[in-house]
Amino acid sequence: MNSDLLKYNNLKQAFRRFHTLSQCFGPNTRPFQLAAAFVLARILRNASSPGDVWTESSLGMIFSKTKCIGKSLSLYLLALAQGIPSRVHLMFLSGGNQNVCGTSAIVGRVVRFNYTGPREDIPEHDSWILENSMIPHLQENKGLFLAWAILYIDVWKRIYSEASVIIKTILERVFADAQPQQRWLKGVSSLVLANAMIRLSIDRPANTSHVIAYLIHDILVEETPQDSELSPIQKLERSILQAIKCDGKNVLTWLHPGIRVADKAGKKVPGVAIKTTTIEGFASVSHTVSSTQLCITLLLLSI
Repeated sequence: MNSDLLKYNNLKQAFRRFHTLSQCFGPNTRPFQLAAAFVLARILRNASSPGDVWTESSLGMIFSKTKCIGKSLSLYLLALAQGIPSRVHLMFLSGGNQNVCGTSAIVGRVVRFNYTGPREDIPEHDSWILENSMIPHLQENKGLFLAWAILYIDVWKRIYSEASVIIKTILERVFADAQPQQRWLKGVSSLVLANAMIRLSIDRPANTSHVIAYLIHDILVEETPQDSELSPIQKLERSILQAIKCDGKNVLTWLHPGIRVADKAGKKVPGVAIKTTTIEGFASVSHTVSSTQLCITLLLLSI
């Protein structure tokens, strides 16, 4: 490991450059950055709770149905960032088999990062930067992820228990229909927290709500039954996903995942809010779901 990285200013500059260069992945920037957060979360969890390594660990999968989209390069970069001088990665695998079912990624221990393609969608100049700037940067700053984990593990230990429970509770409600396993929820909660810490450490906003909105869209967009077969909450979920897909940049103007609401006992708990005017614009909801059903649906979305 490059020992100079154990100085906060050096680490910040090196990690900020890594984060900036990663934007050259174009449409796959977000999944790559979350894959990096997954690796850091695993390093931190392994260091703080060694017993979880074999009992609670998740596996990361960089997935796409398209070949030659940058999966192997991503694995190589993530290995280099840990100081591993090869493309072999013990926590990650890449997949491109079109027969792989998306549902398996949410009910099991695999945390999947979906890449879209083709690779030609990434400008030639950006591809050149990944090969000729990102790789040398990580070779020069050997063990970048390890150094970050060493400097921030005390912060992680102080906030992990409370923060992960809050994030996990939100995810349980968001992905209720998929019935994810607890270890999947724990793994995703950890990567969401790690991603927020990474961004804050390089003076960028945590964007936790953006990440959760991305996960909603990226994981739950699967083939669903016809509208007539859907429950009120499923109809609302489908409409929300479609709205995010069509206008993702403005999603937080009408979807608020960080509010606090009163439960049946009057206790304030984390919740999700959706503007009434937005719900009224959901054709499959506003014209087919009664007011009573809609209230039940929104209560179910409350955390």
